[in-house]
Amino acid sequence: MTLERVAVIAVHGVADQQPGDTARAVAELLVASAPDGVKYSGVSTESFSLPVHPLEPSLRVARTSEATPFGQHRSLLKSLVQSGRSDFQRENWQASEKLSQWLQDRKTAIAKIQPGAASRSRDGGDTPSGRDRGIEATNYLLEKSAANGARVEAYHTTRIGLTRSSDGEHTGVDVYEMYWADLSRLSGAIPRIVTELFTLIFRLSKLGRETVDEARCRMHRERGGASKSWDWVANTQIALDWLFCNGLAQFFSALLVLALVTTMLGVGSAASEPDDLLRLLGGATATIALLVLAYRRNDKPALWIVPLCVAALGTAILPQFTTISAPAAVVLLLVLVTLVYEVGLRVADDRFPMTLVIGRTMWVAMLLLMFASAWDLSLHDYRQVLERWMRASLMATEVALLAVKWWWVVVAPLLITWWIAGMLASRGADYEGKASIATGRLGFCVSLGTFVMMTMAIWALLSTVQDLAAKGIAYEPCIFIDGPAKQPQYAGFTSCPWVKLPQVVPEAASPANAKPDSLAAGAAAAAGPPPSSAQEFMARRYVATTAFFSLLAALLLSLILYLAVMLVPSILAELKLLRERARRDAHGGQARSRRTHASPVDTQAKAARDAATRRLGRWLTLGYRQLDRAVLTVTLLACLASAIVAMVLLGDHFGTSGLRSLLEWGEARASMVSQALLQPLILSAAAIATALTLLGGLLSKYLPSLRAPLDIALDVDNHFREFPRRSIPRARIFSRYKALLDHVAAQGYERVVIVAHSQGTVISAELLRFLASADTRRGGSQGQSPSWPQGTPGTGLSLLTLGCPLRQLYAARFPSLYHWVLRRQPGGNGPSAADIGVERWANAFASGDYVGRWLWSSPDFPGDLLGHPMLDTVHPKAFGRHDAYSPFDPVPPDAGGLATVRELEVCLGLGAHTHYFEPEQAGVAWLIDFLVGAPTLTPPARPEPVS
Repeated sequence: MTLERVAVIAVHGVADQQPGDTARAVAELLVASAPDGVKYSGVSTESFSLPVHPLEPSLRVARTSEATPFGQHRSLLKSLVQSGRSDFQRENWQASEKLSQWLQDRKTAIAKIQPGAASRSRDGGDTPSGRDRGIEATNYLLEKSAANGARVEAYHTTRIGLTRSSDGEHTGVDVYEMYWADLSRLSGAIPRIVTELFTLIFRLSKLGRETVDEARCRMHRERGGASKSWDWVANTQIALDWLFCNGLAQFFSALLVLALVTTMLGVGSAASEPDDLLRLLGGATATIALLVLAYRRNDKPALWIVPLCVAALGTAILPQFTTISAPAAVVLLLVLVTLVYEVGLRVADDRFPMTLVIGRTMWVAMLLLMFASAWDLSLHDYRQVLERWMRASLMATEVALLAVKWWWVVVAPLLITWWIAGMLASRGADYEGKASIATGRLGFCVSLGTFVMMTMAIWALLSTVQDLAAKGIAYEPCIFIDGPAKQPQYAGFTSCPWVKLPQVVPEAASPANAKPDSLAAGAAAAAGPPPSSAQEFMARRYVATTAFFSLLAALLLSLILYLAVMLVPSILAELKLLRERARRDAHGGQARSRRTHASPVDTQAKAARDAATRRLGRWLTLGYRQLDRAVLTVTLLACLASAIVAMVLLGDHFGTSGLRSLLEWGEARASMVSQALLQPLILSAAAIATALTLLGGLLSKYLPSLRAPLDIALDVDNHFREFPRRSIPRARIFSRYKALLDHVAAQGYERVVIVAHSQGTVISAELLRFLASADTRRGGSQGQSPSWPQGTPGTGLSLLTLGCPLRQLYAARFPSLYHWVLRRQPGGNGPSAADIGVERWANAFASGDYVGRWLWSSPDFPGDLLGHPMLDTVHPKAFGRHDAYSPFDPVPPDAGGLATVRELEVCLGLGAHTHYFEPEQAGVAWLIDFLVGAPTLTPPARPEPVS
């Protein structure tokens, strides 16, 4: 008798795992917590490597332009176009006539197979135009990856062999792992910090912009056009995102580089010997050159200690062989800083088109301004030259700050228009429209607020360093003229360095010449010299900037506070489970009870636990239901705050004396509040965010709930990211996943069970749905299981999702791409196993899971074809459950009664988003074993939607 063989593919969640961890956890779970009457035992472990060929898109299009795998390959026009809208939102992004003809042919073929299918409104994502935007998005990313040089890669993984014994029968169970973390995020501490903060600040705003634009495009496709309010909200969202990424962010990047220049010049001017600056520049040159070399050769970060050693050697030796004049040293410094800035701009331009052009233009303008004001060949004194250039750098800083002020003046009316247009567009809109606008608000609000918070923290750190660098430097502001004798701003650049530059600190200010004639004067002299005019200028600018941003930062903190209140019960529930597990481990680990009949005490404890589970689930559901309202309130207040800030800025220049006095009084009060309260909060929040990023791997392993919001944002970003073109995460992950499925299919298993967690559930469902759709496009009938992946006959495929965010996150935030998840069916609303081409789809979750919970619920909102993602009712009862938070009744359920069920799910009780594969998770072990031993079903018929 041939031994039956089943394959289990484990797919991890958060992209912070180590290779092999998930497969081992699943195998250990089956061995430790197998259901009654079932025993799993380990047999073998085998390592192997697979060739990974790029997954071909189901539709290749003829390109009308050259591929641009790198940002510098794009033309100026193409960069400008792609910086405004994604190619995916443009109907004619490539060969639109061919695409439209193919879609029409597919629509006709489906109509012949299933009469009436062509007119369906929403069958798993198909719109009246016959287009499935979710599948088109996958096809788009695969096509872009293939066109931009996707390469054949290798995937090394392991297979864990188990034997399942039940009632004298034995089944071979091989556990594989689909590992994708290395294709999703950069490794190493420094790249991780940069990419994670970069994502939080800019990518969320872009996702919000694309979501609103996609909803607007959907209206154009289905209705032949969108309302004026929709055009206004989409266009203003695009404008705000563009001005944020290519305006405000670029101004502050220039400020950061200018701060570096000012600090270096200040250190050089304070040095005891002119050669000190040469040593500093020599070390910086060697460090930059060798770091670039190490990066080009893809060396490990541990090897970067070599450039640092060589840099230290160059710092000590170089000044012994050469000398350099002060002007030449300054020019060398500016060249080095420009090269570093150029590298940063190129990296950013690969991900955000147009960044390189705008950044270069701004920096060249700053350099020209500095050269025009500081270049003087008649000066030969070392310190005088450096001090002159430092004042030029401070003047360029003033100009950048002025640009920031006017950015807010321009953006304020756009924000008001955007908010009003969003309110008008939401009136009478279906869930898809309202949710898309809410996602746009959330993305822009979080990105802008995070940017403001991090900017204030960086500005505080730089102000301290620059204060030391500006010690003893005289500087007369050109634009921001403060003090008792405040003159009208823009009084001409008569006090600018190129007209009249004080060369040294006035002699009267020197403590050496001071003659204290009183005890107070003596105490003042003992306290140290008074700050220089340059130090006073930097201090005033820091205080003004802190007050300037304090309102927006406070609004972000209020939103963070709302999320914290909503998520704290889930985190506490998870910590409680960890404490209970630690207590069990300390007592030797009590064996799991296998009793089928509970005692009265057990019944009472179970009832109390079920009540706590339901309370936690409903609390979290209520928080998510009210999230859009909270974001709506925060954006309204942010728009009002921006309008107030714009009035203050305009009043400084064009207001009457009375208005200016009133505005100055308000600005002073805001400054006091920001210094006393908001500044410590903002700096603390920024420090916490940096710590969560620095300790990401450690926290994800031991306290994953603390990093959950950051990990969620990164996972969503990686799933949708299309830049840089040469390394699109979804295309590379899908290619590896498809290669593993091909390998498993070639082994002749009777059944295949995919066990996925968190983001892995989205990856699995998306790929299987794409493969099922691709099989249909090759001639298969709609609604049949695909002959995946190589046409192996008799292969049954099941999917178990744990903490699946398809409904509460992806469909809730991006409904235009995921309305197949919320589709209304005759018996309820939610996806079907036929949507993704599997025989069975089981879903399990903890009630306090803040990422993903249930997939199916009862229908509601008769006028809307999509069910609300937060509906948690189950009617009629299914498997003894009457709402989403109920467990199976009885526990465990009768496996025979579930033999013909294609979709099932269960709440596992208290808990959050992690620890689904811990040994005590008997419910997860039961579900995996049920799918391993369940009989093969006939191909499912795709359900008809409710029209």
